[in-house]
Amino acid sequence: MHGELEHVFRVPLYDCRACGRPWPCLAAQAELTAQYTDMPLSLALYLASCWVDLLTAFARLDTGQTPDARATWERVVGWSVPVLRGTATKGKPGS
Repeated sequence: MHGELEHVFRVPLYDCRACGRPWPCLAAQAELTAQYTDMPLSLALYLASCWVDLLTAFARLDTGQTPDARATWERVVGWSVPVLRGTATKGKPGS
C-alpha cells in the first residue's frame, strides 16, 4: 500500500471525514481501489472488518435502532465485488 487516504470514515456514523457522505463515498472507493490494486483479498478483508466495526459502532450508540445488515454490507463491501473479481474498469470502482 502507498500514500494516505483522504476519504476515510468517521466513527460512529461511518460517514466520510472529507465530504460527509456515507462511507465509502465514490472518492473513497477510488482511493481504496488504487491503494489495493494488487491486493484484492486484502481489500475484501479490510472492507469486511469495516462492516463489522460499523455494526458494532451502531450498537454502541444505543438508539434502539438496528442498521440493516444487508444494506450496510452493500454500502461498505458490495461496491468492491467487481474490483475483487478483476472486472472493474480502471478508475471506476464498482463498475
